Amino acid sequence: MLGLRSSLRFAAAGVLLVAAGCDDQATFAALPPTLALSSTAVTPTGTIAGPPVTASVTIINGTDGNLENLSATIQYVGPTGWLTATFDRTTATREQAATLQLRATPGSLGLGLYVANVSVAAAGAGNGPITISVRFTVDPRPPAKVAIVTQPSTQGVNGTALARQPVVQLLNAIDEPAPKAGVVITAAVGAGGGQLVGASTAVTDAAGQATFVDLGLVGLIGDKTLTFSGPNLTPVTSGPITLTPGIAARLESASAVAQSADAGTAVTEAPRVRVVDQSGNGVVGFSVGFVASAGSVIAPSGTLATATTGTAGPATWTLNPVAGTNTVIASAAGLAGSPVTFSAIGRVGPAAALVKQSGDNLIGLVGTALATPHVAKVTDAQGNGVAGVTIAWAVTGGGSVAPASSQTDANGLAQATRTLGAAAGPVTTTATATIAGVSTSVSFAVTAALAGPAQIVKVSGDNQTGPVGGTLANPLQVRVLDAVGVPQPNVTVTFTTPNAGGSFPGGASIQTDAGGLASTSWRLGTVAGAQSAQAAVGGPAPAVFTATATPGPVSAGQSTVAVNPSTIVAGGGTTTIK
Repeated sequence: MLGLRSSLRFAAAGVLLVAAGCDDQATFAALPPTLALSSTAVTPTGTIAGPPVTASVTIINGTDGNLENLSATIQYVGPTGWLTATFDRTTATREQAATLQLRATPGSLGLGLYVANVSVAAAGAGNGPITISVRFTVDPRPPAKVAIVTQPSTQGVNGTALARQPVVQLLNAIDEPAPKAGVVITAAVGAGGGQLVGASTAVTDAAGQATFVDLGLVGLIGDKTLTFSGPNLTPVTSGPITLTPGIAARLESASAVAQSADAGTAVTEAPRVRVVDQSGNGVVGFSVGFVASAGSVIAPSGTLATATTGTAGPATWTLNPVAGTNTVIASAAGLAGSPVTFSAIGRVGPAAALVKQSGDNLIGLVGTALATPHVAKVTDAQGNGVAGVTIAWAVTGGGSVAPASSQTDANGLAQATRTLGAAAGPVTTTATATIAGVSTSVSFAVTAALAGPAQIVKVSGDNQTGPVGGTLANPLQVRVLDAVGVPQPNVTVTFTTPNAGGSFPGGASIQTDAGGLASTSWRLGTVAGAQSAQAAVGGPAPAVFTATATPGPVSAGQSTVAVNPSTIVAGGGTTTIK
């Protein structure tokens, strides 16, 4: 039986010898001969070699004759087939007629004592057969090594017990099972690195087997092995186990979280994240949502799945055309580290344009400074203000501008104030800057106006309806202003109408009050239909009012009746009355 210690006991006349080899022993006991034909001796010459146990018995010739036709007959007491007996006469002499080779093989025998009798006879011998008693004891051999009888799974999930748990067996020195219970077998990571999860030890049962129940690996993905060892035992190494990523545990950035680029352009590195398990291995197919701040654009956007490396993210990120901070937020439900925020500063680009910001089309009195400054703006290609650009200011049509040059501020703005000359009329103020190496200018329009009334505007009383010759319900009212819109008091306003019969009962010449207002009543002319009136102060264009005159009631003194024809036949005919 494999893994057992064996011994042989042989009996021959008057001699007790012991043969030992390796960790087995053979004992030979000589029994008294039943015949006195010759002398006998037992000399063991074999040693234990592997599972079988061998011993040698020398057949001695004690007479002058030769021993012929030697024979050996085996009679078993109990199980059979475990013993062989053969003669070897290759080195025989007259005195040493032959060597009897005895070979006991444990085979599938269980533990215990086995007995057989070997009868040795020779033709012409003067005595009868000599019987050798063979006693064969099968004892267990001690464990010497560990073997794997059930290999662990060839693939494992990081941090999870292996689907197929390993089973190991104790073996003796000749690779037979060693049935010893209570031996602690310890598992450890062999090649590939990492750590174990679950119970790393198991205890052998009565058959010498140890079964692991929840053993697993944790670490970086790849091929790994396990080793199994016990006290004073030669360890054994498992076949390769390919470790795959475990359950998603954490969301982390896989690209720069802070960068910058010109506003309205794409950043160098689009935002990317990585979903990893507890050991940092990338997890495939996990959903991550990406949301960009207003004005910036990522493509593709929305929910993206992680690739084979565990990474996910848009291919491009284009920043808001307006300079400033842009963000992309990546989030994954249930993972530590979520959300991950990426930020990018949209820089102001190089100067690309010079535009008028405010202060165009102004009106001012001659010889005075305009109350509203001219403001110019230098922008990049996206319309963001560019700071630090020098603006040169110049005038046409007299007067001056201050300062002669100014630099744009953080918003790209620069301003100057225009002082008008003595001449009335249109003039300009020009702002000039060098943009992309080219001198670029914009002009602001200004009207230089004289002092005094410069405009008369309608306030109320326009577009009324009334009967011919009647006074309208609402008076006509105007306001007189100077060139810069200041009300002008004590200015005579003249009201006139071209319609026959029309008049102004409240006065045709009215002076403006402190607020520049003047008003009068309007009596319509005598002809029905559209009528008009105007208010004027001299230089500015007059203010024109319109009204609609409707016919009045029938007047007996002004009305006549006429018929045509004047007579008709009774009972028929028609006539027209006017």
